[in-house]
Amino acid sequence: MKINPVTSRFSSPYYKPHHIQTKQSPSFSSVKLGELSEDEICSLYYDSLELMNIIRWAAPILNERFSDKFDAELNIFPDIDRTIVLNIKASLDNLDNLKKYIVENNDKFKFPQEMIDDYKNNGYSYDRWLFESKYNPLMISLEEKGEKGVIKTIIDFCNDITDEKIVSELYKSYDHNYDKNKNIPSYYWEFPGG
Repeated sequence: MKINPVTSRFSSPYYKPHHIQTKQSPSFSSVKLGELSEDEICSLYYDSLELMNIIRWAAPILNERFSDKFDAELNIFPDIDRTIVLNIKASLDNLDNLKKYIVENNDKFKFPQEMIDDYKNNGYSYDRWLFESKYNPLMISLEEKGEKGVIKTIIDFCNDITDEKIVSELYKSYDHNYDKNKNIPSYYWEFPGG
Protein backbone atom coordinates (compact mmCIF):
# COMPACT_ATOMS: atom_id res chain seq x y z
CA MET A 1 0.00 0.00 0.00
CA LYS A 2 1.50 3.31 -1.09
CA ILE A 3 0.34 6.50 0.59
CA ASN A 4 0.38 9.52 -1.64
CA PRO A 5 0.13 12.79 0.27
CA VAL A 6 -1.35 14.53 -2.77
CA THR A 7 -4.21 12.12 -3.45
CA SER A 8 -4.86 10.90 0.08
CA ARG A 9 -8.14 12.04 1.57
CA PHE A 10 -6.05 13.15 4.55
CA SER A 11 -3.78 15.31 2.38
CA SER A 12 -5.23 18.71 3.15
CA PRO A 13 -3.28 20.58 5.83
CA TYR A 14 -6.63 22.06 6.86
CA TYR A 15 -8.24 18.68 7.39
CA LYS A 16 -9.13 18.35 11.06
CA PRO A 17 -10.07 14.75 11.83
CA HIS A 18 -13.12 14.42 14.01
CA HIS A 19 -11.37 11.86 16.18
CA ILE A 20 -8.73 14.19 17.67
CA GLN A 21 -9.61 13.92 21.33
CA THR A 22 -8.73 16.06 24.31
CA LYS A 23 -8.64 13.45 27.04
CA GLN A 24 -5.50 12.37 28.93
CA SER A 25 -4.25 9.90 26.30
CA PRO A 26 -5.87 10.68 22.97
CA SER A 27 -6.02 7.57 20.85
CA PHE A 28 -6.28 7.42 17.09
CA SER A 29 -7.48 3.83 16.91
CA SER A 30 -4.10 2.13 16.87
CA VAL A 31 -2.05 5.32 17.03
CA LYS A 32 -1.44 6.97 20.36
CA LEU A 33 -0.11 10.40 21.12
CA GLY A 34 2.12 9.77 24.10
CA GLU A 35 0.74 10.96 27.41
CA LEU A 36 -0.32 14.49 26.46
CA SER A 37 -3.68 15.73 25.32
CA GLU A 38 -4.15 18.20 22.48
CA ASP A 39 -4.91 20.97 25.00
CA GLU A 40 -1.73 20.20 26.96
CA ILE A 41 0.38 20.31 23.80
CA CYS A 42 -1.19 23.60 22.74
CA SER A 43 -0.64 25.22 26.13
CA LEU A 44 2.89 23.92 26.75
CA TYR A 45 4.70 24.17 23.41
CA TYR A 46 5.52 27.31 21.44
CA ASP A 47 5.47 25.20 18.27
CA SER A 48 2.18 23.50 19.12
CA LEU A 49 0.62 24.42 15.75
CA GLU A 50 3.39 22.52 13.92
CA LEU A 51 3.10 19.58 16.30
CA MET A 52 -0.68 19.38 15.91
CA ASN A 53 -0.39 19.58 12.11
CA ILE A 54 2.09 16.69 12.18
CA ILE A 55 -0.32 14.68 14.32
CA ARG A 56 -3.28 15.50 12.06
CA TRP A 57 -1.34 14.32 9.03
CA ALA A 58 0.41 11.37 10.61
CA ALA A 59 -2.36 9.82 12.70
CA PRO A 60 -4.62 8.72 9.82
CA ILE A 61 -1.64 7.53 7.76
CA LEU A 62 -0.19 5.50 10.64
CA ASN A 63 -3.61 4.17 11.54
CA GLU A 64 -4.27 3.05 7.97
CA ARG A 65 -0.84 1.41 7.63
CA PHE A 66 -0.61 -0.41 10.97
CA SER A 67 -4.15 -1.18 12.10
CA ASP A 68 -4.42 -4.84 11.02
CA LYS A 69 -1.45 -6.47 12.83
CA PHE A 70 0.40 -3.72 14.68
CA ASP A 71 -0.15 -0.74 16.94
CA ALA A 72 1.82 2.42 16.26
CA GLU A 73 2.49 5.01 18.93
CA LEU A 74 3.73 8.49 18.11
CA ASN A 75 5.45 10.11 21.09
CA ILE A 76 6.57 13.72 21.30
CA PHE A 77 9.29 14.47 23.81
CA PRO A 78 9.50 17.99 25.24
CA ASP A 79 13.23 18.37 24.58
CA ILE A 80 14.87 21.19 22.65
CA ASP A 81 14.70 19.22 19.39
CA ARG A 82 11.04 18.24 19.88
CA THR A 83 11.97 14.61 19.29
CA ILE A 84 9.18 12.60 17.70
CA VAL A 85 9.54 8.85 18.19
CA LEU A 86 7.54 6.15 16.46
CA ASN A 87 7.07 2.88 18.39
CA ILE A 88 5.51 -0.18 16.79
CA LYS A 89 4.34 -3.25 18.67
CA ALA A 90 2.06 -6.18 18.02
CA SER A 91 -1.63 -5.37 18.12
CA LEU A 92 -3.11 -7.33 20.99
CA ASP A 93 -6.56 -6.94 19.43
CA ASN A 94 -5.36 -8.61 16.22
CA LEU A 95 -2.91 -11.15 17.65
CA ASP A 96 -4.54 -14.03 15.76
CA ASN A 97 -3.95 -12.22 12.44
CA LEU A 98 -0.31 -11.68 13.31
CA LYS A 99 0.26 -15.30 14.38
CA LYS A 100 -1.40 -16.53 11.20
CA TYR A 101 0.85 -14.23 9.17
CA ILE A 102 3.94 -15.55 10.99
CA VAL A 103 2.93 -19.19 10.38
CA GLU A 104 2.19 -18.57 6.69
CA ASN A 105 5.51 -16.75 6.16
CA ASN A 106 7.89 -18.75 8.32
CA ASP A 107 9.88 -19.73 5.24
CA LYS A 108 11.07 -16.08 5.33
CA PHE A 109 11.45 -15.77 9.11
CA LYS A 110 12.97 -19.18 9.93
CA PHE A 111 11.52 -19.05 13.44
CA PRO A 112 11.82 -22.16 15.67
CA GLN A 113 9.47 -24.92 14.57
CA GLU A 114 8.09 -25.47 18.10
CA MET A 115 6.93 -21.84 18.13
CA ILE A 116 5.24 -22.22 14.73
CA ASP A 117 3.58 -25.47 15.85
CA ASP A 118 2.36 -23.72 19.00
CA TYR A 119 0.84 -20.90 16.91
CA LYS A 120 -0.80 -23.42 14.56
CA ASN A 121 -2.48 -25.07 17.57
CA ASN A 122 -3.64 -21.73 19.02
CA GLY A 123 -1.12 -22.05 21.86
CA TYR A 124 0.30 -19.33 24.03
CA SER A 125 3.67 -20.76 25.07
CA TYR A 126 5.73 -18.67 22.64
CA ASP A 127 3.89 -15.39 22.30
CA ARG A 128 5.42 -13.40 25.14
CA TRP A 129 7.66 -11.55 22.66
CA LEU A 130 4.57 -10.32 20.87
CA PHE A 131 3.38 -8.65 24.07
CA GLU A 132 6.71 -7.24 25.24
CA SER A 133 8.68 -6.30 22.11
CA LYS A 134 8.73 -2.81 20.65
CA TYR A 135 10.30 -1.59 17.45
CA ASN A 136 11.44 2.06 17.39
CA PRO A 137 12.21 2.73 13.74
CA LEU A 138 11.95 6.52 13.73
CA MET A 139 13.40 9.22 15.95
CA ILE A 140 12.86 12.55 14.21
CA SER A 141 13.83 16.05 15.29
CA LEU A 142 11.20 18.68 14.49
CA GLU A 143 13.88 21.31 15.04
CA GLU A 144 16.09 19.77 12.32
CA LYS A 145 13.53 18.55 9.78
CA GLY A 146 10.69 21.01 10.20
CA GLU A 147 6.99 20.17 9.97
CA LYS A 148 7.00 19.13 6.29
CA GLY A 149 10.20 17.10 6.71
CA VAL A 150 8.73 15.15 9.63
CA ILE A 151 5.52 14.42 7.73
CA LYS A 152 7.49 13.34 4.64
CA THR A 153 9.71 11.06 6.77
CA ILE A 154 6.63 9.37 8.27
CA ILE A 155 4.94 8.97 4.87
CA ASP A 156 8.13 7.58 3.28
CA PHE A 157 8.55 5.15 6.18
CA CYS A 158 4.95 3.90 5.87
CA ASN A 159 5.43 3.38 2.13
CA ASP A 160 8.71 1.50 2.51
CA ILE A 161 8.28 -0.66 5.64
CA THR A 162 7.01 -4.21 5.26
CA ASP A 163 5.20 -6.43 7.74
CA GLU A 164 8.06 -8.92 7.36
CA LYS A 165 10.61 -6.31 8.48
CA ILE A 166 8.48 -5.29 11.48
CA VAL A 167 8.00 -8.90 12.64
CA SER A 168 11.73 -9.57 12.24
CA GLU A 169 12.66 -6.46 14.23
CA LEU A 170 10.16 -7.25 16.98
CA TYR A 171 11.53 -10.78 17.21
CA LYS A 172 15.14 -9.56 17.33
CA SER A 173 14.36 -7.08 20.10
CA TYR A 174 13.39 -9.83 22.57
CA ASP A 175 15.50 -12.41 24.39
CA HIS A 176 14.11 -15.79 23.24
CA ASN A 177 15.72 -18.00 25.84
CA TYR A 178 13.14 -20.76 26.14
CA ASP A 179 15.45 -23.14 28.04
CA LYS A 180 13.17 -24.63 30.67
CA ASN A 181 15.91 -26.76 32.23
CA LYS A 182 18.00 -23.99 33.72
CA ASN A 183 19.96 -25.28 36.68
CA ILE A 184 19.85 -23.28 39.87
CA PRO A 185 23.35 -23.15 41.36
CA SER A 186 23.68 -25.41 44.39
CA TYR A 187 25.04 -22.65 46.61
CA TYR A 188 21.53 -21.12 46.72
CA TRP A 189 20.41 -24.18 48.67
CA GLU A 190 23.52 -25.00 50.71
CA PHE A 191 23.40 -22.06 53.08
CA PRO A 192 19.77 -21.05 53.63
CA GLY A 193 19.41 -17.64 55.23
CA GLY A 194 22.91 -16.56 54.73
